[in-house]
Amino acid sequence: TVLIRDTNVSRNHLDIRYDMDKRMYMVTDLGSKNGTMLNGIQMSGSQVVSPPMEVLHGSTIQLGETKLLCHIHAGNDTCGHCEPGLIMETQEKEKAAYTRTCDVKKQYDLELARLKNKYRPEPLMIEEGTYNDRAKARR
Repeated sequence: TVLIRDTNVSRNHLDIRYDMDKRMYMVTDLGSKNGTMLNGIQMSGSQVVSPPMEVLHGSTIQLGETKLLCHIHAGNDTCGHCEPGLIMETQEKEKAAYTRTCDVKKQYDLELARLKNKYRPEPLMIEEGTYNDRAKARR
């Protein structure tokens, strides 16, 4: 059992099994409400159990907002994407892409200050000789 914390993933959403006769992995949508995509193709309609479909190396399975990239290799063989160093590097790049460099409050304050500077009114310059101060004359 794999738990995916996604609001669009049903409690019993998908079944992944290894078929010993065909010697390949098979995936079945268990009648999920939001459906499952295999390589960008909807496996079945909403709340309809799909027929078993084969999963090949490089297949993508999408459940809600969660995407699973499948790497299937014979024995101990790996591809270039499965090497530990490459996986760690890719994860770090993805993490950096999705995390914010600063918290939301600080980002809000910086953007507010930028907008205030951009749209603030220009100071009104009054020439000394042209202004007639009538209140000063009454004092």
